[in-house]
Amino acid sequence: MSDSLKQDQRAGDHSTNVQAQHVEIQQHIHQGLTLEEARKEFMALFADNFYRLQSLARETAERRAREITERFLADLMQRNPAGLGTAEDPDFQAVLFTAQREYARSGREELSDMLVNLLVERATAEDAGLLRIALNEALTAAAKLTPAQWDALSFLFRVRVGKSRSATTTQDVVEFVDSEVAPYALGSPDNPMDYHHLECVGCVVTDGFMGSSLANRIGEEYRSLFTLGFPYAKFYDAAIPGDDAVNDLLKPNWRDPENQQFVAMDESALIQDCAALGLSHDKIRKLRGLLHLNP
Repeated sequence: MSDSLKQDQRAGDHSTNVQAQHVEIQQHIHQGLTLEEARKEFMALFADNFYRLQSLARETAERRAREITERFLADLMQRNPAGLGTAEDPDFQAVLFTAQREYARSGREELSDMLVNLLVERATAEDAGLLRIALNEALTAAAKLTPAQWDALSFLFRVRVGKSRSATTTQDVVEFVDSEVAPYALGSPDNPMDYHHLECVGCVVTDGFMGSSLANRIGEEYRSLFTLGFPYAKFYDAAIPGDDAVNDLLKPNWRDPENQQFVAMDESALIQDCAALGLSHDKIRKLRGLLHLNP
């Protein structure tokens, strides 16, 4: 043996000597929960927090909780495996347990579909602010609503918020309503109490929606398309001379090219466009009046 490799050890009583030419230290770096670990942790979460039911009721609840947990994990791993990193987030575990609890209580298959989709969206949401809060609230509210009320919410959203900004003629609106609005409208409930319940749960403010027909709502949301327009002279008077920039607010009326109509579809969009141009409140008020001419 070479002198350079000669090693000498001394040790005290009750000690163990380890001698090696090379010592290799292996370090385990924690990368978060594995799928199996997440599965066990999620089921333990349910077992530790759900009601102490008896006999068959307990078995049914545990089976349902396992079903929705497995469905969620399967969908998550298919759509975004990185979302498994939220497993150890206390906020996510809280909403996961909410989903487990509500499906364990009801066993409604359509509720399971809704909750699983919301859980996957929540697990993959990168926005730590309003989006996560909204998804958390949706997971809490979903079990309090019927499928018909879900359709009503989708209908209200499509009419009020998700309307087509590319529509330039009434035919565009008809096609949009036929494909994006009508399916939800057909599934929406007729009983006013369903809409009052939506308000009580905090899902929506109906603000007179029940007293308005679909035709009236569409006409209101796409008011700029359901007018005969107005002469440019009226716009010029309302805008006050010298405001050439506001011409960007206009386009020829699709039914009567001699008249003008606003590019904005409704009053709220018109106000936003006017504010972006720096128009005064008085000018905006006058222009809003033109939007309501010749309905």
